[in-house]
Amino acid sequence: MGINHFWNVVNEAGRKRSLAQWAANHLKEHGRPLRIAIDEAHWRFKNITDAKEAEIQEKSPGSHPREKAILERTLPLLRLGIQLLFVFDGEKRPEMKKGSKRYCQREATTALLKGMLDHFHVPWHQAPGEAEAECALLQQKGLVDAVWSEDGDSFMFGCTLLIKDLRNGKNQKLKEEAQSFDMRDIRKTGLFNKKSITLFGMLTGCDYDSAGLKGCGEAMARQLARRGGLVEGFWRIQTEADAADWRMLLEEEIERITSRSNLSFNKQRSNIESFPALQALENCRNPSISDAATLDNLPFTQGEWYGTHTTENLKVTIPWMQAHFFSRKATIWWVEQFVPVTINQRFLKNDFKVRDLVAKVAHKRKDSPTTSAEFDPCQVFPGIEEAILVLEGVHLLNRWGELDRKLEGHPIKNVKFDLLDAILSQGMSETEFQLWLKEPRTPRPNKIHPVHPPTTSRLQRMPLHSGLDLHNVQFHTPMTDSRRIRTENRAKGQLLGLIGRSHESSIKTVGTPVSSDYLRRKRLAKLDTMRGSVDTATDDMLEKSRGRIGNTWGLDDEDDEDGEIEEIRGICSKKRKLAESLAEEIRNTMPGTRGRQLLLDMELDSSQDSLLSVPLRTKRGVGSMPSMNSTRPGTSLSFGCGKGTADDPVEIL
Repeated sequence: MGINHFWNVVNEAGRKRSLAQWAANHLKEHGRPLRIAIDEAHWRFKNITDAKEAEIQEKSPGSHPREKAILERTLPLLRLGIQLLFVFDGEKRPEMKKGSKRYCQREATTALLKGMLDHFHVPWHQAPGEAEAECALLQQKGLVDAVWSEDGDSFMFGCTLLIKDLRNGKNQKLKEEAQSFDMRDIRKTGLFNKKSITLFGMLTGCDYDSAGLKGCGEAMARQLARRGGLVEGFWRIQTEADAADWRMLLEEEIERITSRSNLSFNKQRSNIESFPALQALENCRNPSISDAATLDNLPFTQGEWYGTHTTENLKVTIPWMQAHFFSRKATIWWVEQFVPVTINQRFLKNDFKVRDLVAKVAHKRKDSPTTSAEFDPCQVFPGIEEAILVLEGVHLLNRWGELDRKLEGHPIKNVKFDLLDAILSQGMSETEFQLWLKEPRTPRPNKIHPVHPPTTSRLQRMPLHSGLDLHNVQFHTPMTDSRRIRTENRAKGQLLGLIGRSHESSIKTVGTPVSSDYLRRKRLAKLDTMRGSVDTATDDMLEKSRGRIGNTWGLDDEDDEDGEIEEIRGICSKKRKLAESLAEEIRNTMPGTRGRQLLLDMELDSSQDSLLSVPLRTKRGVGSMPSMNSTRPGTSLSFGCGKGTADDPVEIL
């Protein structure tokens, strides 16, 4: 809410400013970046409405739209080298504001935003009371140059330079421009200082006294705020007696104004006899703020305003960010967001070697305060490509998205962004900078997104009970020559990868046999590289496979005292069993759990005709599921057969 009608009065004093030009001019003039204190509460509640937040969270449970909106506003400012300070409301805020009781802000409400700021190395400060008053104090002390808030209360607390959002015709905030209000320009409107602004606010209504003086409009309040004697007397009110004396002066001024203009004031309907509310006046005049010792010991005023991002800290920062914001973005996208921020940080610390990391300078627009430059993320953060690793198919820096896998084997492209000339030319004269811009550059070869090992299947990750064992059962199904070759190559390739040595195999499958020389040549071939001609098995073999149940692989509980076998027959996914020779070789090469897991996974990965039977050893005795003649997918069965599709095999485990 702020002060009623305040922006109507001072709007003519507002100035449209390019944030990039402002930041560049300030750096040249003062030798340090532009510093802005941000009223966190206004950024939190003005960026997105409650209704919009509820709508977003309903569509995307677990999202954080308010914090995400603040992040999207913060990043462009960091790219311009602007130094930000977020100020949070404290526990000593007035209990009543805007006519309603206020409650202490829970730490959980702001914990996520504070964590985000910490990971971006953006400082924040907890005010003892109102954040607007603390921001105004920081600006008065010269610790920051301006206050970013939508509330005119900041001027009432002593702020002299305030920044507001600048919106277009569609009421959309502009990211590259803002509106600034300087107290020197506001004085031209008749509000000369914080005392007159406080009186104007109490007359028209403010956060601490929303009613104000009834019957007093904007025009009357502006006339009264110009009366210096009235303003000074108002500021000195301490008791009800002081207020009574001042009200007499107020009535005289109102009568004088109404007699000389067409303005009117109805005293009978007014609350002038109880105006002003002393507690509201005290809240406006003496807000709870930090003392001088606290301000002198603020950590960001003792050394560097920002820290510098490194490869090591990004290993922690990026996973945290992906867990809360933009989880569907690839890891390299997050790395790119930190590149311009880090470049600015290093330039401002007089690390001029970072200029050598510029891979390319694009054509500079005339009269623009920025230059478009390209940087290789792998040069800015050495070794970052090695940090994008996987463990069992899961990216260490991105456990949520699939985009990283799509980028495997592709070059890590340069990132291009606009950098302030005032930052890029640090340590150089204007002539040297112009010559440097024209220097020919040979970009270094881009590094490649690392190729990760394939994701292991769910069954391979599932631990097997120590008492369970696999026993040999074989499927006899028709097989084409190309499918048989791929099965043999897959089995050999997995064996080679697991045991780490060459392995002479006599793997055979139920299908048209091939020579050992042919198998040896294809031993290291990848899955699905062979596209042979279709050579189906004979009709006799097909007929024989339909009526015959061979030895199959199942789970055998050695601790089962009954030793009974229950046979379940039914339709399941099209899965082809390994031949007895292949199973025997895997079992001999890799005894134990790993071998059993490999067999089971290979068995489920193969795709052929339907599973005929899976004998299981149980304690209930021997039983069987009636066989079915149809191979069509059926409904889900109570014992876990599933729908009989290729993606829903019998759940043996």
